Amino acid sequence: MTDTFEVQGDFSPAQTIDSLPLQSSDSIAVPAAPVLPNGFVKLGLAPELVRAVEDLGFTQPTTVQEQT
Repeated sequence: MTDTFEVQGDFSPAQTIDSLPLQSSDSIAVPAAPVLPNGFVKLGLAPELVRAVEDLGFTQPTTVQEQT
């Protein structure tokens, strides 16, 4: 039985991705995304609660939370 993922014979590639050299110019500089201030601070939450909410991945309150 042959492995269908290994191409052999005339259909095999001249180079594999593993044999290609990695050059440092291949990397692209991506600018950092601007960091928005934590919107929960505006709600008057204690710093401990702001950190806890941020640890859960929330940085901006919902529209309903902003209205209360």
